[in-house]
Amino acid sequence: QEGKNWAIRKPLHKETVSGKLNEKAGKGKIYTAVRTSLNEIKNRKHWDKITDSGIKTNLDRHIKNYIDDKGKEDFESAFSQEGVEELNKNIISLNNGKNHQPIFKVRLKEEGMKFPVSDNPNSAKNKKYVEAAKGTNLFFAIYETENKNGNKVRAYETIPLNEVIAHQKWRAEQPKEEQKDIEMIPLNNEKGRFLFSLSPGDLVYVPTDEEMENLTSVDFDNLSKEQVSRIFVVNDFSSAIYFTPVHLAINIAPKEVDLSFDENKGKLKGSYDTKTASFEGKQIKDICWKLEVNRIGQITGVKR
Repeated sequence: QEGKNWAIRKPLHKETVSGKLNEKAGKGKIYTAVRTSLNEIKNRKHWDKITDSGIKTNLDRHIKNYIDDKGKEDFESAFSQEGVEELNKNIISLNNGKNHQPIFKVRLKEEGMKFPVSDNPNSAKNKKYVEAAKGTNLFFAIYETENKNGNKVRAYETIPLNEVIAHQKWRAEQPKEEQKDIEMIPLNNEKGRFLFSLSPGDLVYVPTDEEMENLTSVDFDNLSKEQVSRIFVVNDFSSAIYFTPVHLAINIAPKEVDLSFDENKGKLKGSYDTKTASFEGKQIKDICWKLEVNRIGQITGVKR
């Protein structure tokens, strides 16, 4: 093939494939149904998600035959191998004397951020939906906007890997002279003015209040020991984003990265052992500057 070859080195989605349901879900989410073995039905919450009302009723009648010594429904026994055999042995009586096919799997309703396997309207795959795989959150976009009081604040967005790939394919098709002005990620103008994006492994600097007032006061060619301690590496993110101090190999004391004293409870509290979302009582994502670093570790630029 001529030109560039694209190599995707992350799984685009989880293996489970779902069918879309025509129900209204939360913003940016959809309802889907996935076939699930009966032994995955562990409680009433799982039972509530069954999409077929007839099967749901029959299973409810079956569960009533499995009550433990405390008077609680024993889902584990009801849907064990023996329980499922008993279910299908009595399926006609459970179905009010009417014939019914044996039940081994049910469709469970799920709400989430899923996308179609194919965007081709003529393909059967566009009716199959999948969820982004764990570990594929690679881009966390940070924007600047104004709140109701007119103060500048930051807004955030985690961008799915499949959207980033589609955007970069489109970007590569644009004239070369225009590509340099197009960001590597799709932007959401409704969020505000784009500042920068963060990915796992990126470095950020957490400025002091004084440094925030005077943006040019930090000499990144000659950082003090205290300033170096304010450099963090992006760890991971979903709706929140977590950072690890760049100098930390392993924690000495539990929660020492984000250790503080809770006045109300009279005890120490902290985040994770080696990562945190805050530093000195402030959310890092709200104030951090992104450091641009070359291959030999030199700071070549700063994005604020």
